[in-house]
Amino acid sequence: TALDPVEEATLLAHTWSKIGYIHDERGDLEAAALAFRRATAAAPRFELASMGLYLALWHLDRKQEALREMERYVAAKPNSAGYRELLEGGYSGFAAEQQLLLDRVHQRLLRFN
Repeated sequence: TALDPVEEATLLAHTWSKIGYIHDERGDLEAAALAFRRATAAAPRFELASMGLYLALWHLDRKQEALREMERYVAAKPNSAGYRELLEGGYSGFAAEQQLLLDRVHQRLLRFN
């Protein structure tokens, strides 16, 4: 039997996320980032995929892209427990533009706390 579109998107997102985690474990962060990006495309509100993409980009030293992914996800789902926990430890030492982005994300999370 055919899956409905929501079930299909969810299954696809989970599959791409698992592939991302496998690439991450093998040390291939570029492939991990690509897999997590595909997972977030399939299910934009799937927090584990978004966090996987964020972390892969961060470790690739593509911090601005990582922060944009955080902002994208929190705009769609402002009650994100994962990103709230990530920012609770504080954030400093970022470039001015990155600091502003983090402030926006943090303020949005605080409104839904």
